[in-house]
Amino acid sequence: MINRRNNWLASALAAVGVAASLSGCSTVETASSGPPIANADARERIQLKVQTGSDALDARVYELAYGQFSALMPLREAPPYTADLEIIFASAQQNSLGGATPKSPTGPRGWYTGGRAAAASASQGPLWTWQNSTMSAVLKHADGEQIWSATYRYNGGYELSGFVVHTPEQAARLIVRRLTARYAQDEQVAATKK
Repeated sequence: MINRRNNWLASALAAVGVAASLSGCSTVETASSGPPIANADARERIQLKVQTGSDALDARVYELAYGQFSALMPLREAPPYTADLEIIFASAQQNSLGGATPKSPTGPRGWYTGGRAAAASASQGPLWTWQNSTMSAVLKHADGEQIWSATYRYNGGYELSGFVVHTPEQAARLIVRRLTARYAQDEQVAATKK
């Protein structure tokens, strides 16, 4: 009788642990409308715009996003532009003792659209910290019509990657890779519906 009760208790605790850990996992939400950009006219010219709250991080996220998204859409660095890909990124450092740094961006800023070199990040971040970050991306035509949007919420404390992602730049690198993969997947789905 005691063994059965202990097995039931162990099973119940394991289920609660799994449910608790899954409730904090990273999430991504996307929405698409209109034809896929991959099938767009060759005249399509998309401008990348980034906002992070930090000049150095603006430039670094721009480089990361340009490198990843330019393989999937016609990003250009000179006008004229027919569409914009707007990316907003905010990150807060958390630690195992419950402390946190404030999330950026800290106030209204203009869009970073390239031109300044990004400083390399030398910081690895403290060992027992992780990032909780959000990246939003909106792809829209010059007239404001939204083509694709995504919001990725990264919770480093609930992912194995949290053991190696300690800085906002590291979180941005990971999220940009995941968002470009999701964009490619969404483009394939949109192309099959045509």
